[in-house]
Amino acid sequence: MILATLPNRRVRLGVVGLAIATLLVIAILRHAHVFEQSTASSIRAVHYWGGCYPKNFWNCFDPNALDRDFVRIRADGFNAIVLAVSWTEFEPRLTPTPVFDERSFALLQDLVRKARAHDLDVILRVGFIWSFRPDAQLPNAERVDAAFVDDSVRNAWLAFVGEVCRRVCDEPNLRFGFLSWEDLFPFNIAAAGANITHLGFRRQFVEYLRRDHALPELDALLGEHVASWDEASVPDRRSAAYGVVLDYWDDALIYRFWLPARKLFPRLSFEVRVDKDPVWNGEAITWHGHDALFRVPGVDPAVIYYAVAWGMRNQGDEVDAGPALAALEHLLVSATRNSGSPALFIDQFNFFDNTPEFSHNTRLHESQLDAMLAGSAALFAKYHAGYALWSDHDYAASIVYNPSFQAGLDGWTATSGVAPQHATDGRLEVRMEPGTSITQSIESVNREPGFVAGAPGVLCFSARSLATSGARLRVAGLAPLPTELSLTLAGAAAKRCLDVVLAPRFRLEFSALQGAVALTDIELYTHQQRSRMYHADGSAGPQLAAIRALNAELARR
Repeated sequence: MILATLPNRRVRLGVVGLAIATLLVIAILRHAHVFEQSTASSIRAVHYWGGCYPKNFWNCFDPNALDRDFVRIRADGFNAIVLAVSWTEFEPRLTPTPVFDERSFALLQDLVRKARAHDLDVILRVGFIWSFRPDAQLPNAERVDAAFVDDSVRNAWLAFVGEVCRRVCDEPNLRFGFLSWEDLFPFNIAAAGANITHLGFRRQFVEYLRRDHALPELDALLGEHVASWDEASVPDRRSAAYGVVLDYWDDALIYRFWLPARKLFPRLSFEVRVDKDPVWNGEAITWHGHDALFRVPGVDPAVIYYAVAWGMRNQGDEVDAGPALAALEHLLVSATRNSGSPALFIDQFNFFDNTPEFSHNTRLHESQLDAMLAGSAALFAKYHAGYALWSDHDYAASIVYNPSFQAGLDGWTATSGVAPQHATDGRLEVRMEPGTSITQSIESVNREPGFVAGAPGVLCFSARSLATSGARLRVAGLAPLPTELSLTLAGAAAKRCLDVVLAPRFRLEFSALQGAVALTDIELYTHQQRSRMYHADGSAGPQLAAIRALNAELARR
């Protein structure tokens, strides 16, 4: 990608020019790893979550485990990792002056350099929207909505993108970064209820119309008479004119976000929305695509995603590998034709997905998963497509912020006598003297779709006594808690799990009643995401051998 810019520069080579050319050749050879795999089709990647939930990764993963994890990833045949760089974690404050989190940037740099030591390339998803950070200004969806209507928030987002590149773009194993439509999705655009009356959203939408259309054209475009620009409004979601709103979204993604960001992060691609959105005309539905995002020049590689549900009935049914592979090829053909890019990268190759919200989606028969993986190799090679798995480990979708105290006591309220320390195995834990406590306030409504009042959950944590006579730990905050546990002295903390019932708001509390206690790895979840590669305890999953075979086949091609 860097080499491709050189022919565009017209240089007269005298003695000085030859010297510069020689230095360039030396530099290229020195960093040959960057260019020997210059197309996306060579990428065999996995998102790295360090056993944590993606939404709390940056305050959860253990840096001491990187060598172990990267050795395993390389041994399984992958040659790259994908890191989701959280906007909220890296830039907690937006206005009036953006504030960057130095701890997060230091971790990012360490991860990229550690990956290089293990001969792993790095791909960055820049601007991952989700985080549980309690001190964030405009968390999660609020940020996205604000970025579309408030230039100061959008400018803070651009500053974040530029800062990410400033910190790591010079690392020789950084392949590229990409934005994702999922992280730039105005959350009301699917329903449009709030957006119809949101003055900021309407203003941006009308500005888009004024740029490309004359006032007399609006009657046909919006399906109603518009006498002046002041009367122009956002169409109702169930109207035939709503396709114009979806076109506005595509336009904003390109001109308000992607192209300005690419000036700050030159190797920045975009994960295009390959699903189509319904537009109603009475009871009839037409399907609105987003192919405009493919047509931005200079994209290498074009980034897409795939799930078995793509192009299927999605009525809770199951299919064989044949139809799924046919749908995958159809997607690759379409993306290749629309993008004009020499290579594709499937950021999420979701051959399996047990997310509860998508339980109605079509899935592969259990017996067909290996066949799907085996058949994908030929398609990836044929269409010059690299791929990434979402995860190589099962993980709990836990809503606890800073669950293993990697960020000290951030997110926790602690009494005097509580302090982080390193356990004998190097893991961080918190030491609680008798009579001390730590608490975290949680509003479940802001955490996960399944976290609703009365829903069953699981609370897990690892704890041990630091006193030879044993200790007692009290856990409170959720029904049927409180409960008291007796802890015995041990070299490593023992994992305990309790069934609980969620509440809309609660304070999760741990108290040392008797004897000093060490506590870490706190999880509160309703769902465990399955990877099919490794279980949460590190044991082999049912598709480990098939994924290794897929990687080996792609490496041979």
